[in-house]
Amino acid sequence: MQIIQKVCSLLKVKDLPNLVTITITIILNNWRNKRLTLIGKISVVKALAASQLVYILSSTTTCPKSLKETNNLLFQFLWDNKGDKIKRTEMIADYQDGGQKMLDIIEFNKALKISWILK
Repeated sequence: MQIIQKVCSLLKVKDLPNLVTITITIILNNWRNKRLTLIGKISVVKALAASQLVYILSSTTTCPKSLKETNNLLFQFLWDNKGDKIKRTEMIADYQDGGQKMLDIIEFNKALKISWILK
């Protein structure tokens, strides 16, 4: 939440889809130069990027284009701005199925919306 408020005040951004992209970009750029393993990068995405997204995604409606853009941003971070080396569906799969439990923003958004309905 603190990063979102700083970005809003510095850039005077009022458009939430752009704010999501800017916030995630700032978070991931802080970790880009560190030599993390694939599992380390997934941990950064889950712990830092997803925690910032929960606030934005749970309270507002977001367009599918911005969600797809954010998802692409996360996978670019995962593969150092190169093409995907492992299919995204395999990365998102559970450990038992040979995956790494990578976060899928589109499904994450759906889960947040469903949790609001259940409350």
